[in-house]
Amino acid sequence: MTDNHEDNLSPGLRAFGEDLIRAGQQRSEDPRSRRSWFRRPVLLAAVASVTIAGGAGAAVLISVGEPTAKRTDAPSDTREDGRRTLAIEARDPSGGLPWAASVYSQVNGEKCVIAGRLYRGKIGELRDRRFHAFPPDDYGVCGRPDEHQSRLLLASGPARGEPNRGLVVGRVASTVRRLQVRTEQGVNDVPLGEGGAFLLVFDGDEDLDRLRFTPIEH
Repeated sequence: MTDNHEDNLSPGLRAFGEDLIRAGQQRSEDPRSRRSWFRRPVLLAAVASVTIAGGAGAAVLISVGEPTAKRTDAPSDTREDGRRTLAIEARDPSGGLPWAASVYSQVNGEKCVIAGRLYRGKIGELRDRRFHAFPPDDYGVCGRPDEHQSRLLLASGPARGEPNRGLVVGRVASTVRRLQVRTEQGVNDVPLGEGGAFLLVFDGDEDLDRLRFTPIEH
């Protein structure tokens, strides 16, 4: 697929964990700015099942396993600038362990975000009812939304280890005041967290690639 904005994408948009792979994606209402990065089509539920509000889900009996291995596909020259901040949470569609996204920055000025399951203040993945935290310096998705014409840093695909969950995670430019998403069911506002972070969690039969995001700066 041709991408007219290849030069503006960070290497971090080419991989997002073991299941979010192959490329990144920055989307706006202009379909020419979209870039497919699914290994396979992700089927999602009707938009009513998308979870965009914060809050913990129902009690889930899980145990804690070893942390996940640190990603090996991150650029070698990455250095973080300051601490990571838990920016936004989202309930699981089935009431399981909630989801969350943290934001951080690189010394080169890139803005970054990483998302996963949330347990005891840590972000990670859930496998066989065991929570595995991501390493504290695990590489997420990075880019420069303030410099991109779409005004978005956006990545989407199946969650790590959970192909029945689709995640859309990203950050908006500092000038963006609202973010809207258009689906076949209509237009909805997307909550924005600290650092302009957003996180959508899907389950069912909606194709993530059909979502259209519109940042509003005024």
